[in-house]
Amino acid sequence: MRTEYLRALTIPQGGMSVRQMVLWGLLFAVALFLRHPGALLMAQFWGEDSWVWYPQAYEQGLASLLNPETGYLQTFPRLIGLLAQGLPFHLAPTLFAFVAFLVQLAPPLFLLTGRLDQAWPERTSRLLFALFMVALPNSYEVQVNLTNSQWHLAILAFLVLQSTPPQGWGQRLFDGAVLLLSGLTGPFCVFLFPIALLRVAAVRDRSHLIRLAFVTLCVGLQALTYLHKAHQRVGTELGASLITGMRIIALNIEIGLLFGQHAAADVAGSALWWQHRSPAVVLCILGIAALIYACLRGPAIFREALLASGLTFAAALAHPQVSIDQPQWHVMQYSGWSDRYYIFAMLTLLGSFFVLAKTPRPAVRGAGVSALLLVTAACIRDWHFPFFPMSDFYTKAAEFERAPSGTIITYGIQPSPMAAQIRKR
Repeated sequence: MRTEYLRALTIPQGGMSVRQMVLWGLLFAVALFLRHPGALLMAQFWGEDSWVWYPQAYEQGLASLLNPETGYLQTFPRLIGLLAQGLPFHLAPTLFAFVAFLVQLAPPLFLLTGRLDQAWPERTSRLLFALFMVALPNSYEVQVNLTNSQWHLAILAFLVLQSTPPQGWGQRLFDGAVLLLSGLTGPFCVFLFPIALLRVAAVRDRSHLIRLAFVTLCVGLQALTYLHKAHQRVGTELGASLITGMRIIALNIEIGLLFGQHAAADVAGSALWWQHRSPAVVLCILGIAALIYACLRGPAIFREALLASGLTFAAALAHPQVSIDQPQWHVMQYSGWSDRYYIFAMLTLLGSFFVLAKTPRPAVRGAGVSALLLVTAACIRDWHFPFFPMSDFYTKAAEFERAPSGTIITYGIQPSPMAAQIRKR
């Protein structure tokens, strides 16, 4: 009996069976739920959920799909905002959280399918990477909320570009839906465009050309939108400098990944971190060395992930939306702010540790294995999410549902102590 269960948890040649996918899907879902049960059991709106997606769908209906946000089309969360109009107001955050939950589960599950066998043949390491994706430290901001689900959707789109050609209409519809929804939600299609080009150059077949066409269409639509609505992006000066950039990378990507967000916050609270530049410089050099080594020795999927994450992170540094009253980089160099900008870079650095751990050189292999062990410990330390105090949303939602037309209700949202308003039709 025990052997049968162990066999069910392994990835056979050709990918997982339906039974195995269901089993791993349940395990991933339970793990993600246990990290933050309140996200589903006591769901609350997060940021733009209550400022943009729900109220504009409520007031404008289908026309809200055409409204750019921060200069880009944001199709996916707007579609969910429209879907929520069929539910009572107090259930809308639960729908938002449930959809975000499913989107977050999709990339690690897709990584386990046979469609990634060619890009990443080593099935055991692929499974371990998927587990790290579920338990990733230093990622509170992108966990189970609709506003930041676009980052997980972009990861899924990258994996679709890396996968083998779809077999049957179900897989074709899946690929097309993922590429279009991700491409029309934020700027990620711009960073995935060179990946789609590289895939066409490497594998000249009809399916990769179709994928390139989807991505190109999204780039064109997002470019036109940005040219007309770039003024929507607000913020202060960057406050950029070389050492500030190094501290952002060292603290939020390297320390955050290797030791967790709690450790990164402790480092940021230490006077020594700010008095001396050498720790940030040394960490940056070591991280870059790991990425370069993995780029030279690793598979094509790693090099293309490095390219996509590098472009995404460069754009995040050039045009961040973090603060409205302080220089952007000055805020970003502290832990716990703008986690969303680091998730691609952390996953890519994590991928470099996998490459290092498989090299024949003992010293390099030891460094890779040690780094993976540190990440494992960081996952344990960061497993539970910080407690988000309950707002008055459900009380206010009940008032809203009973209120006459024209009533304006103000209610609390996350991150606390933010608030939002809605006017009863």
